[in-house]
Amino acid sequence: HRDVTDLRRHEQELAGVNAKLHAAIQELEAFSYSVSHDLRAPLRAIDGFARILEEDQAPRLDDEGRRVVGVIRTNARHMGRLIDDLLAFSRASRTEMTRSRVDMDALVRAVLQDVRPAVEPVVAPMPPATGDAALLRQVWFNLLSNAVKYSSRRTDPLIEITGATQGGELVYSVKDNGVGFDMKYASKLF
Repeated sequence: HRDVTDLRRHEQELAGVNAKLHAAIQELEAFSYSVSHDLRAPLRAIDGFARILEEDQAPRLDDEGRRVVGVIRTNARHMGRLIDDLLAFSRASRTEMTRSRVDMDALVRAVLQDVRPAVEPVVAPMPPATGDAALLRQVWFNLLSNAVKYSSRRTDPLIEITGATQGGELVYSVKDNGVGFDMKYASKLF
């Protein structure tokens, strides 16, 4: 009898925790939607004014000015994708991840166009993977942005991107010769 009573009590506790979790997820979804919506208007303005500058003032812009406007527009488009990904992530609790075959070579090269490294990275052939392409894109963007950012301060920046099957698992790697970090603080980074 005592085991049944304990089991019922645990079930009730679990139901309470599930209800709280469901409410927290709904709040997160509402917050993500609100933030995403609020970010779109200024982002459209930034891209729109940069486009106007690019089109209407092109004869007055030198090569550097045109490059800077291009960087603004590229980053505005990237921010738009991040907002889309944020909305998709906020809905992840209601939908399953969109798993599909992902051409990692194409994905890495597309991300490299966005992060614009100062030097051409060494990119080994990348085996394809199965996963959510939008989430994988964000992971690559974060890794490659950091590699570009921290190796760019070197006179001889180097970025290597590899992928291989090891022990039946796909292993992808980004290695750079940037400043790095003190390993005694590694536990605080992740």
